[in-house]
Amino acid sequence: MKLSVIKILLVSITLTNFNSTYVQSQVIAQDGTTYLTVKINNQRWFAENLNVSTFRNGDPIPEAQTDSEWSKAAATESSAWCYYMNDNGKDTTVGKLYNWFAVNDPRGLAPEGWKIPSEQDFKTLIKNVGNSDAGEKMKSETGWLYDGNGSNSSGFNAKPGGYRYDDGSFNAIGIGGGWWSATSKDRYTAYFFYTYFNSNIVVSHNSAKYGGLSIRCIKEKL
Repeated sequence: MKLSVIKILLVSITLTNFNSTYVQSQVIAQDGTTYLTVKINNQRWFAENLNVSTFRNGDPIPEAQTDSEWSKAAATESSAWCYYMNDNGKDTTVGKLYNWFAVNDPRGLAPEGWKIPSEQDFKTLIKNVGNSDAGEKMKSETGWLYDGNGSNSSGFNAKPGGYRYDDGSFNAIGIGGGWWSATSKDRYTAYFFYTYFNSNIVVSHNSAKYGGLSIRCIKEKL
């Protein structure tokens, strides 16, 4: 069994925001992937979408490429990930899409010392960033279609990773970004947060757990 590894690099990048200073550092996750992180008020977040292919204990997360593989994971309530349209070129731009069963897997999806954010964690983030214009401040400066880029003044760097339906089809790359929370609504649905190219807000909603969405991580303790 491979032990998880997490390191905080000492080199920092300081970003000046409308009312705060955000300091970035880096995290190395269990499979060697590296992520920028950003401290926003009393929270530290990944500044990139999660891109791991193993759980914290080293077990592989099954990749579901075909429609039937994705649908089977939904039917059996099994963990799965994919690239948008199964294009591994999305690896370095928007990361992977995961179903909620991967979020809730006891083997752990987030690196040691980190977690998948709860619904309340996201609500706190949105309040810290500015509520009604949080989307504009959280969206990245590039990657959004139809002049939908944001200012990224928060440092969150939200990318439009799209999503995947239970039948395996894909939608919304470049125009929408959605991120799972760890909070379940009921047996079949869980809360997620999303924004679109033409929106300055970030909205909470619930979705079927077998859908594929992006993931951010939040540090358990500062």
